[in-house]
Amino acid sequence: HLHQQFALPILLVTHDRAEVEQLADTVMVLHQGSIVQVGNVQEVFQAPRTPDIAGLVGQDNLFGGKPATPLSTQEGTPPSGIRLEWLQYAKAGSKVFTSMYEGECAWLPLPSPQREQDSRQISGCIHADEIIVSRWPHQSSPPLWTPEGSVQWQATLLRVQRLGPSLRLHFHPHWAPASGIIEVYVNQQQWREIAGAVGDVFLLKIAPAALHCFPRTY
Repeated sequence: HLHQQFALPILLVTHDRAEVEQLADTVMVLHQGSIVQVGNVQEVFQAPRTPDIAGLVGQDNLFGGKPATPLSTQEGTPPSGIRLEWLQYAKAGSKVFTSMYEGECAWLPLPSPQREQDSRQISGCIHADEIIVSRWPHQSSPPLWTPEGSVQWQATLLRVQRLGPSLRLHFHPHWAPASGIIEVYVNQQQWREIAGAVGDVFLLKIAPAALHCFPRTY
């Protein structure tokens, strides 16, 4: 009300992401006493510039890898992808390293802007609310790539936490060592449709649009 009455800018210092999303026009991120990113809510929350900022805004699925050509001859395999080298759930701490051979599910799709850059190393985050969760009713393993260029991981559900209208799900991807975790957010309707329980195996589909790659200059 004071902002509307006097038309004055208001500076709010907070660690509450919900307050930022609801109230902010412009977001300024401070880390260790320095301004590290400025932008609107969408820019900062969806496109953090560094892993530290990603953790501050709740983007906790971090990854690192290299651009490479998948060796699979499966239909729908893209000409290039990210050969995943490590995955990190930021709240859990250490990175989980993948096997260094051509194996199932050790890949991520390469977002279109990255295809135009000559980059030896790529790191970024996977948006937890853009990972699609479904059942895989067949005995055989699912195809790694979908016709539209998404990657598919089989994963076991570890835990479920209700957060208001959403649910936070933690999965263990089958390609990863035992400590590997990826976080997914679904709404109540999506949860009812998949009708799952802890210990069940699901299919996680990750499209190129679900990835954000950090600038190489960070």
